[in-house]
Amino acid sequence: MQIYEHTDLAELDFQSTRKYRVEDRYEPHVYIIKEADTERLYIGSRTAQFCRLDDIGHRYFTSSAIIKDEWQQDLNRFTPICIIPCISNHDAMALEIDLIISHNAVESDQYINLGHPRVGFCSSGKQFTEDHKAKLSTALKNAHFYMSDADKAEWRSRLSVSAKLKFLSQHERDKVRDGIHRYHQHINYDFSSQSTRIKHLHRTGHYKQAYQKISDANKGQPKPEGFGDKVRQARLGMKFSDDWRKNISQSRKGKATGDRNAMANEANRNKVSASKIGRKRVYLANGKFLYVRAEDLYKYYRHTNGKYYEYEE
Repeated sequence: MQIYEHTDLAELDFQSTRKYRVEDRYEPHVYIIKEADTERLYIGSRTAQFCRLDDIGHRYFTSSAIIKDEWQQDLNRFTPICIIPCISNHDAMALEIDLIISHNAVESDQYINLGHPRVGFCSSGKQFTEDHKAKLSTALKNAHFYMSDADKAEWRSRLSVSAKLKFLSQHERDKVRDGIHRYHQHINYDFSSQSTRIKHLHRTGHYKQAYQKISDANKGQPKPEGFGDKVRQARLGMKFSDDWRKNISQSRKGKATGDRNAMANEANRNKVSASKIGRKRVYLANGKFLYVRAEDLYKYYRHTNGKYYEYEE
């Protein structure tokens, strides 16, 4: 039987003291088990006091709360396929880390490992039982009771503003919340009806490119049947408060006047003039009019006065 010994343990810096193997009394080892139904594997190590190679599946059912409960209820659920004896507890823990990293056990769907403190954790796609969720919730709620003052201070410094509120007095909470509210009012005042994404685009100045992309994507896309009627019904009878009308009035004041008026620019006036060359004014039944190209005038009636009408004058 070959006993595993790690060549370099200095870089791992274990907090526990190194304890060497004693035959039939203390036998640290690494094990790999396989789930019978899915054939997924689990990599773990056994370094507890008085541990032996034949503990797995009899006295010891892994340190995983999920596997432990399922294996104890059904002894045929998992089967040990590999047991590697190690010369010490540190060698067993080092080998476990090497195997988890080399096989990408935390991320791979072929392994049940959810994570390792020195490797990382991944719960994506994993299924948790209700008992396991309850145990996690209880452990997280009571975690701060077992932390030192230094650890608590470091933990609080990493919390978000909303999470830090629980450690403040009611007066301090109100001051922080009021400041956050005023900040969001300041940065969002002009885009209250827009989505968070559009607000961000406005603040960063990329809204023109975003609007152009949205416009290009929507061009040529027909509206669903009944879309216009639904919009009309939704806005039918809508009333605006005096404050709303006052705010709209204030926001429009000074716009489209003086230099802000598009027609104050001679180049814009020339563009409008050029767009109407060759077009004729057609009067509609509702008293309004529109400009129509010469090739489309055959659709309308021409009066003896030379004007065009939508209806027969």
